[in-house]
Amino acid sequence: MLGQLVVLAAESSLGDPVLGGVVVRVGFNVGSIRWRPRSDSNYRWWDLSTGVPMDGERPGKQWVAFPSADVGVDAWGLFLVTGNYVGELNARSWRSFAERYYSAAVPGFEQYVLDLERFAVLFAARLVGGGF
Repeated sequence: MLGQLVVLAAESSLGDPVLGGVVVRVGFNVGSIRWRPRSDSNYRWWDLSTGVPMDGERPGKQWVAFPSADVGVDAWGLFLVTGNYVGELNARSWRSFAERYYSAAVPGFEQYVLDLERFAVLFAARLVGGGF
């Protein structure tokens, strides 16, 4: 669970429509999931989410738009599971996770890894402070 919170914070400020930007506000896409062809069997979340391409491009990529926040969060959860990211998240292997999920070739990669690490420390401390 901690890993999912960390990634959600790094991707969309925990789904905040203002801090998360237009991809979250307009398309309920809390995980910043890019559009991919339906024929890609590794992305079974697609059929369950009823997502469609969002109008317009966002930083050179076209993002998926979902019909509601609930569907967007469900799709993101399925995306993490079907993309086999859960092991890296549970192990808190932030760099390894980021290399696959975000891509080391994307500008801002090192900052993304630092953000994941920072959120992990912050959330872990809050969980311990709350008795979990």
